[in-house]
Amino acid sequence: MECRVDEDRTSRIDSYVGNISDIVRRTMTILTQLRSIQSRMRSHLVYEAKRHVARLYGFDQNCSREYIRKQVRWLLVKDRFTCQREKKRERFWKNIGGH
Repeated sequence: MECRVDEDRTSRIDSYVGNISDIVRRTMTILTQLRSIQSRMRSHLVYEAKRHVARLYGFDQNCSREYIRKQVRWLLVKDRFTCQREKKRERFWKNIGGH
């Protein structure tokens, strides 16, 4: 009995496997590009957030990183980002005093 190879079918399978490997390669390239974009976007957002927080709360170049870190940590506790420490105290005492 003679075994016959279907050349047309073999050609189609080879083509299919080639297409799959091409799709995988393209997908990996796209994923690498997306990771790069995500990293750049995160860096940009962190930079902008730092810049805006510094401007909003009056941190200048003379402020130490430790001072800014403590102030921002205080602001994040109980969502205090809407008011500065000094002004919050003033309002608190005004409310208690009935003024």
